[in-house]
Formats: sequence, structure tokens, C-alpha cells
Amino acid sequence: MHSKSILLMLISATLITLNSQAKPEREDRDKNRMPPAPDQIIERLDIDGSGSIIKGEAKGFIAKYFDRIDANGDGKISEEELLHARENRGQKPKGGREDIIAADTDQNGAISIDEATGAGLKKMVENFDRMDADGDGQISEEELRLLRKHTDKRKRDIQ
Repeated sequence: MHSKSILLMLISATLITLNSQAKPEREDRDKNRMPPAPDQIIERLDIDGSGSIIKGEAKGFIAKYFDRIDANGDGKISEEELLHARENRGQKPKGGREDIIAADTDQNGAISIDEATGAGLKKMVENFDRMDADGDGQISEEELRLLRKHTDKRKRDIQ
């Protein structure tokens, strides 16, 4: 019994010593590490040497959020767009309720395709015909409400 206690104490002392010399947790190590600059990211990913990143060149986070980072929708991510995306990280993505309200320039309570285009609501423009359920050329508050309800239901069904 005495030998088991000694053995247990030796193992505990060894583990404590090893733990104190272990590398710090990942979050502690990353605090001192600077993320790469936009020009470094482009240099690393720009296979064709165009000075920008196209979808086929994008990897990781940039591939996942390519359309959001490509602010002007030209199919390429520039250094300026990467910098802008970094500055706006953590902010609510565009396309929220405030952006839709602001797009209604004639204040009639509905969004036309011209208003959506002018406001830069790319996804709304791309899906305008599907969103305009009654086909009147305007997306009303009711159509948006029904779309949100349908989208929320699909999200719940997937989970």
C-alpha cells in the first residue's frame, strides 16, 4: 500500500511539472501574433498574378465569405476589399432591416428592383422574382415577412 502511495505521488509530481512547462493555451499564444496584411494574403493566394483573388484561388475564411468580401461584386477580391472586410469584421452584415428601409427611396412601403439595385442589395436583386410573390414588381413588407418566416422555418427544419 505504501509503494502505491509513493508511486501516485511521483506520477502527480511529474504531471504537475510537465503541465507547468506546457505551451500556453491557443488563445494566449495568438494574442501576440499579428494577422497577415491584405497584401500578404493576396501574395499568398493570387495564383494567376492578377493582383486580386478570384473564387478559384480563395481558401478558408476568404472562400467561405467570398461574396461578402467582394463588395463591388466583380468576382475578384482586391487589397482594399480585404482591408474593408477586416475593418468591418464583427459588425452586422449588410442586408439588415435598416438597409431595406433605407432602400425604399420613394417611401411607398415596398422595394422595386431599381431601389434594390441602387441600395446595393445584391442578394435581393438576384432573387427579386422569387421574393416578389405577387409579381407586381415590388417587394412589400408582407412579402419580406413571409420570406423571413419561411426562411426561419427552413432553418429550424434543418437543425
